[in-house]
Amino acid sequence: MTMLNRLNEEEQGRIVSCFEKHPLMLACQRAFLRYQANMLPLMFAPEEVFFESAFVIDEICELPHNDMACSYLDGLWNRLRIKIGKWERMATCENLDMAVSSIFFAVAFVMSRHWTTFYNCDVFMWLMHTIAKNMKIEREEMLNVFSDMIEYCDEIEEWINTMYDGCLSQEIDSVIRGEATFLSVVTDPRKCKAVVGKLHALMEGKTKPKDVVMPIRAAMDAGVIRRPTYEEFSKEFGEGRIKAKSSYNEYTKLDQRPYTGDEYGALRREFERITE
Repeated sequence: MTMLNRLNEEEQGRIVSCFEKHPLMLACQRAFLRYQANMLPLMFAPEEVFFESAFVIDEICELPHNDMACSYLDGLWNRLRIKIGKWERMATCENLDMAVSSIFFAVAFVMSRHWTTFYNCDVFMWLMHTIAKNMKIEREEMLNVFSDMIEYCDEIEEWINTMYDGCLSQEIDSVIRGEATFLSVVTDPRKCKAVVGKLHALMEGKTKPKDVVMPIRAAMDAGVIRRPTYEEFSKEFGEGRIKAKSSYNEYTKLDQRPYTGDEYGALRREFERITE
């Protein structure tokens, strides 16, 4: 189910801040900024295309490869059109169709990079057929959209086939509601699950503050996370995990090197391999 309420400018800003390196976000910004400029008064932003596309991708990938998927896809155009129409009562029919087509284009591009035939053939062709059926879009315009997005095809292919966990829309929703913790800390949101999962695993059983913080510092020095605040750390790994804020700050200061030796070097290399 997609969001019922439209994103305001502050919420769009949060999405951009957290997902600025996500390949689907980059592709949407590149392909649909000119759409937004031609959609007065609706002004459907690339960030909104990214968000709405995430919901559709999550829904499609969750459904079995049978009539349930077909049932979801059937009528999707009109459901999105009605929902977006409630956001801007003065939006023209052309506005609404252009907004919905941008979502369909984004989803279709992601599906085209999927390794599974059901997605890269059946679902992709259905989405493109629906665009052609509902809009008078010239072939040249379709080529323009895909040529804009093609710059990120390799990154999108890697994401949808090796990193995607079916929860992109939930992650975005958490960011919007200010509930995200380490999503905004991880430098590459595509690697968030791998990085945070490894941090939790490496902290398991550790009790001394210096031992607890060592994986955090290793991840920082490997460049996979920025320096988390004490509050961000506590929210993700447990209130009171490190009782003294001063100890946490001491071990994460960028101008100091509290960790050395082979054990720490091996830990840092574990995080570096995540980005390879």
